[in-house]
Amino acid sequence: MFLDDLKSGRIIFGLNNSYPASGIIESMCFGWDFVWIDGQHGQHDYRSIFQCVQASRAVGIYSVIRVPCQDAAYLGLYSDTMPSAIMVPMVNCAGDAHKAVECLKFPPLGKRSYGGRTPIDIKGREYYKSTDIALIAQIESLEALNNLESIASVNGIDVLFFGADDMKVYMGLPINTPLLKSSELLGSAEKIAGISRKMGKYCGIIATSREERKVAIELGYQVIVAGGDSSFIRELSGRKLEDIKEEGFYIGRGVTSRNACP
Repeated sequence: MFLDDLKSGRIIFGLNNSYPASGIIESMCFGWDFVWIDGQHGQHDYRSIFQCVQASRAVGIYSVIRVPCQDAAYLGLYSDTMPSAIMVPMVNCAGDAHKAVECLKFPPLGKRSYGGRTPIDIKGREYYKSTDIALIAQIESLEALNNLESIASVNGIDVLFFGADDMKVYMGLPINTPLLKSSELLGSAEKIAGISRKMGKYCGIIATSREERKVAIELGYQVIVAGGDSSFIRELSGRKLEDIKEEGFYIGRGVTSRNACP
């Protein structure tokens, strides 16, 4: 299980999935530990998320669903797809954390509703006794940083995940500021790692470069997102296009700037 690997001290590496196609997971994710299925900012709906969780099971990796919001209806619906973990965005205070625990954990810890079609079909009617979805709280605001210890103290929160992009917006930093080029961002990452360790939780982060991964691991991060479908497609397509141009062929059909489209 997802949490068993973390408890054993393993560092697990995963990829982000933004596009609603389970075949991407089948093609992209062999050999990785998990896939982060983005239901908040990706292009997914319920059906595509459900299919991507199924694809994750088929290739033998963990599935992490980032839900669109903290609404109880979404949390209950997506928990019944049987993911390994659910990431809740914008957990800014202990109240947000308690709400997530109530929705995603069965009694006595929470108030999750029983009756998921998929878990009953796969595990039987007593699935609730052995189903433990890891709960990942995304820390991505200055408010969350200020309330970090109270969030981490909530029983049922398993992982604190550093959402660096939103944090840049709150801090007034350029959106492409690398983690290691900003003392504010790096300090936030250090604080999340330190509080996680102090409170007996685990922590996660996006680290797409070798240097970022080295620092993250030294800080104690065990859940690491190393890249994703959108960046892989864009970067590898761009490299191939440059190869063709270097071969002497002119390609100029598309727009020349990403800002050219409304």
